[in-house]
Amino acid sequence: MEDKLLSICIPTHHGRAEFLLILLESIARQLQGEMLDKVEICISENGSTDCTIEFVNYFKSKYPAVACSYFRFLKNEGLRNFEKVFSMA
Repeated sequence: MEDKLLSICIPTHHGRAEFLLILLESIARQLQGEMLDKVEICISENGSTDCTIEFVNYFKSKYPAVACSYFRFLKNEGLRNFEKVFSMA
């Protein structure tokens, strides 16, 4: 992704998928005009076994103009999840 003015970094873990989708849609509704080019969303999932990836894919297909990157650890990596999401920004 190109340089952004704001990176919204979201570390997540099992059981939060529905809240994540609500958050992502709230962010997307607030991004208008030139803000779309200045903001990115970075999501790092910490080995969840819920439907997080499906919700992220749904969001990305519904809001293709929103810069959104996603990474998933295969197992719970603890604080590495925070480090990863910050490194994505």
